[in-house]
Amino acid sequence: IHDPELRKMLYLSTADLRFADYLVKHVTENKEDVFLDGTGWEGGDEWIRAQFGLYVHSLLSSALQQ
Repeated sequence: IHDPELRKMLYLSTADLRFADYLVKHVTENKEDVFLDGTGWEGGDEWIRAQFGLYVHSLLSSALQQ
């Protein structure tokens, strides 16, 4: 990205990086599958979709408060 203003806006925040790290750790961990009611097993497709849903809702909520 050549435009410095656009590049600055597209940098991931600390919260974004923590969220990505949280997802990667849960998906790559070798542990017993924990079946969660309504979201499949922790680290599975349904779980990841639920996590992204929570992330997007939090993002929209914080954007509306500013």
